[in-house]
Amino acid sequence: MKSKILFLILAFVAMFSAREAFAWGRPAHSIVGYIAEKHLTPEAKAKCHYYLRHTLAYEASWMDDWRYSKGFNGTAHWHIGYAYPERQYTGDYRDQILKQESVRKSAAYRINEFHDKLRTSYKEMPDSLVATRIRFLIHMLGDMHCPAHVAIPVDDKPSYEETTVYNRYRLYYKGKKYSYHMMWDRITAILAPKWTILEWAEAVDCYTDKYREKICRGDANDWLKGVSKETLRSYKLIPRDTDVAKLSDKERECLADMTYQQLAYAGYRLAYILNDIFKE
Repeated sequence: MKSKILFLILAFVAMFSAREAFAWGRPAHSIVGYIAEKHLTPEAKAKCHYYLRHTLAYEASWMDDWRYSKGFNGTAHWHIGYAYPERQYTGDYRDQILKQESVRKSAAYRINEFHDKLRTSYKEMPDSLVATRIRFLIHMLGDMHCPAHVAIPVDDKPSYEETTVYNRYRLYYKGKKYSYHMMWDRITAILAPKWTILEWAEAVDCYTDKYREKICRGDANDWLKGVSKETLRSYKLIPRDTDVAKLSDKERECLADMTYQQLAYAGYRLAYILNDIFKE
């Protein structure tokens, strides 16, 4: 009996730890979904509720929950925005060269693909397929706007040994070992630990209609270029061995502004895509 209880405890810890390993984390993905839903047209909102039976925020981490399940093995690279898909990338180790097809058909490619296919033919698809593709879009838009999910080739500067597609170079938080990826995973708790998801969404959703229209121009490939610039800027703001808790007020403000912007942009662009898919 004791061994069974111990097994269940360990299984729970493993599951929780695995979920914590995904950048943005559940709170940030939910914030993106909440912002997007706020900016849906009545038609798009009704369609999303019909197919999902839940809010966008509720479904925001579905892709992480299922990524290691049978049938989802080929979706690992869909969580990543490769800044230069024509370049060569390594995986967790320098001698692990990624397949060019995986690099090319990653987050930006899939976002554009699902956007186009749903827009032109969602009415002919089974409801379950429409729902699944909407869930993918919700999560991929969030991931692609997270600097920890944007892959810069390791021969670029700054070149860190641990800066692979998963951006795991070493940081600290209050003296404890962290990583760049882990920092972004817990960014909402680092910046405003007492805020609820709704308070975060209300604070982040502060752009004008005209500006929202501007940042939604183009497609996912264009958006990824902008996020890549923010990723490189974040490397300079938070270099290796930085203790994030000891950032100056100015540095912390820059980190907060970057976080607010990326969460808002992801939410607005998700709403733009869903509105375009379901416009009558």
